[in-house]
Amino acid sequence: MPAKMNMFSNLTMLTLLMTFKVQADLQTVAHIIDACPLLDLLHLLARSPRYIEQRGGTWPCRHHSHLKGVAFDGFRGTRYEIEFASYVLQTAAALEKMCIYSKYGTFNEHFRWQDHVDYVMKNEGRRLIYKQLVGQALSGKVELIIE
Repeated sequence: MPAKMNMFSNLTMLTLLMTFKVQADLQTVAHIIDACPLLDLLHLLARSPRYIEQRGGTWPCRHHSHLKGVAFDGFRGTRYEIEFASYVLQTAAALEKMCIYSKYGTFNEHFRWQDHVDYVMKNEGRRLIYKQLVGQALSGKVELIIE
């Protein structure tokens, strides 16, 4: 995927509903962020395999100067998801808030949002992930929420 695509160059808010075949597919999201230089808010609703820990390539090294908020729904706490969250924290200088949720929502046939909980993150796991991520932020004002 090219580093900059004209159709994404003016996006300020982006919601992605993605189903990953392998965890390495999270790097695709990193490349999409790279193609959105003005992106202010990213909401990722992810469906991914439970136990596949396949490695991908390298993460892009670009800094995201406008990104202020990130929500990641469907988080299972896999190593690759933690790497993605760490990547965002390390490259978003203006980041103010990152929310990570194990539940995710979909729009159902009755035109309403429906929450799904396939995976429940235990308090101890939440604390361990928080410890791994909290010191990674490039921005000194990030609020990190893990539920």
